[in-house]
Amino acid sequence: MAGMQIRLLEKTTYNMGSLAVAGAGAEIFFAQNVNVTRYREAMLLIRVHSKTMPTSTKVTFKVYKSSPSAEDPSVVFRDTTSIISTTEHLAADTVPELLNAVIPTSGSGFGSTLDFSLTPTYVAGGGTFQVSYSIDLVVKV
Repeated sequence: MAGMQIRLLEKTTYNMGSLAVAGAGAEIFFAQNVNVTRYREAMLLIRVHSKTMPTSTKVTFKVYKSSPSAEDPSVVFRDTTSIISTTEHLAADTVPELLNAVIPTSGSGFGSTLDFSLTPTYVAGGGTFQVSYSIDLVVKV
């Protein structure tokens, strides 16, 4: 099977220090409407380049089926449930680190497009919360 690697996110540093309260921060969509109509298999590769994270913090990655509409381009048509198992980068993890998540097809394919997000979870009394990621999607026809 022929395959290819799609860059979803160039090395990017996220500074989560502006999170003022404990709990999950805002969900950040780093890639949207990625066309996967030609592919049967996919794996998300998350490279953790560097991190400074308070104890007990984490970042959760999610993948959603989506389907934009030319008739209503301002509306986001996205499934509400992530299609990958929980994939998390924890404060206790060492760097560099490679996380991966197989994206299941559920027998019917992925749909037309996929959206990718990350959500930081902060703890009360934490300190600097900064992480650098680069992320690819490896796909097979």
